[in-house]
Amino acid sequence: MVSMAGSASMKMGKVFAVFLSLLYLSVLVKDTKIFKQMERFTKGFTIVEKMSAAQEQMDDLLKSYKGEDILCVFDIDGTLLQTDFPAVYVPNIAQHMEVYRTLARRYKQVDPTLAYMHALKLPQRLVEEDSLKLIQHLKEKNIKTIAFTATLTGPFENYQRAETLRYAQLNQYGINFEHTFAEKDFLLTNCPVYRSNYPSFYRGILFSNGVQGTTTKGTVLCTFLKTIDWTPKCVVFIDDRVKNLNDAKKSLRVQYPQTQFVGIEYQGACRYCPQTVSAEVFKQFWSECFQSAAKVIIWQNKS
Repeated sequence: MVSMAGSASMKMGKVFAVFLSLLYLSVLVKDTKIFKQMERFTKGFTIVEKMSAAQEQMDDLLKSYKGEDILCVFDIDGTLLQTDFPAVYVPNIAQHMEVYRTLARRYKQVDPTLAYMHALKLPQRLVEEDSLKLIQHLKEKNIKTIAFTATLTGPFENYQRAETLRYAQLNQYGINFEHTFAEKDFLLTNCPVYRSNYPSFYRGILFSNGVQGTTTKGTVLCTFLKTIDWTPKCVVFIDDRVKNLNDAKKSLRVQYPQTQFVGIEYQGACRYCPQTVSAEVFKQFWSECFQSAAKVIIWQNKS
């Protein structure tokens, strides 16, 4: 027979166990970072904060594949380059994300990519100096390497094509992929038109043409491979967004099931924030970007 003291102790133990479970659950619910880490783990993506870690993974792949059988894809914004202005630093965007989302809801007709392009007119900086070393290393190993961006294609302000702006920004820092493939400049006309333009490939840079369009990075990547008639044995995708990695993985699994996919989530831009910004300044900057984008849309609709 259990004594009253023992029974009370058992009840207290159960209550304490329930309390710990609820506490742990509340931490998980509040800490979306844990959920994101679990998601990345289940999808098989590697998280790196430095390009040197990405290079180590590339060298491991070379034990199984020849360099010419590998395609390495670099995202641009937040991976190779970033706008050198406080309101565009990744930690500041994360801090004021609700302000940004409110603006995006207010300007529903504006593709966020178009608003971001107005931020791209500001000076750019390398996210990490070691990206240049990695790119050179890949070239020495005969690994085919390209850049990949969601930037909209076609005319943009004083540029006949927005593609030339991104090419110039990369080239400014000695990043050039135009000799990776013989094909230098073509439109992916098998993809749907968005804002009167197609996704494109321009001098080593693949453009998916916006985030609200009918094509995703995965779709554009597969269309690109079919256009150049090449099936890599392994695709390495380095991007700061898990969404893009997951999309590319799904598309390749369907259209190129024999190709191994290696997703690398690069978080180098999360470590750079030399200057914080207030919510008011952040809102003013992005309001101007969205307003400029909205004016472009109005002008195009009238044309």
